[in-house]
Amino acid sequence: YSVNNRLGLIETSIDELRSTTKRVEGCENGLVDVASAIGDLKRKIDDLENKSRRNNLINHGIKGDVNETADLLNEKVSTNIFSTRLQVDVSTVERIHRLGRYQGTKPRPVIMSIRNYNEKTSILSNAKKLKGTGVFINEDNSYELRQIRKTLWDSSQAERDRGDKVTLSYNKLKINNVTYQWDNNLQSRVRLHRPSIPSP
Repeated sequence: YSVNNRLGLIETSIDELRSTTKRVEGCENGLVDVASAIGDLKRKIDDLENKSRRNNLINHGIKGDVNETADLLNEKVSTNIFSTRLQVDVSTVERIHRLGRYQGTKPRPVIMSIRNYNEKTSILSNAKKLKGTGVFINEDNSYELRQIRKTLWDSSQAERDRGDKVTLSYNKLKINNVTYQWDNNLQSRVRLHRPSIPSP
């Protein structure tokens, strides 16, 4: 081949490589878009799942009986726990049952759906009265939300050790009136807003 022919072949190869690179970049951009769409879809599904569980509570540490029925279980939880220990009257329990398989002496968790949301919040507000009894009450959150809440709570260990006021509400952490949310991309908590400054 002459020098001109060789240069022509090289230029053709370069053009082909450029074209291939553009196609690859287009595919990469498409994959990024698909990944973003999947992420958005997962978040929406998780949000819907948590909304469907909004009125649920999970009770741990409540001993069971061999011939336990839903009515007896409801009486045990609503009367012995809510009414007697928490001083909260609950009359709108729609469903109640135990989770998982029977495991000998270890009591299975009790999940219940309470139609009246105010009753549910009253139970949670008074749940601290169960400290030391071996019984505790949690909201029925999705796995994803439980992981986020745990990560946020663990991230506040230093502030809690220091005596700062730390509270956890849904997927947000509040420390001394500053609210944080977990950022999966950064793998850290991020501040949502600054505390308001009172007028003089």
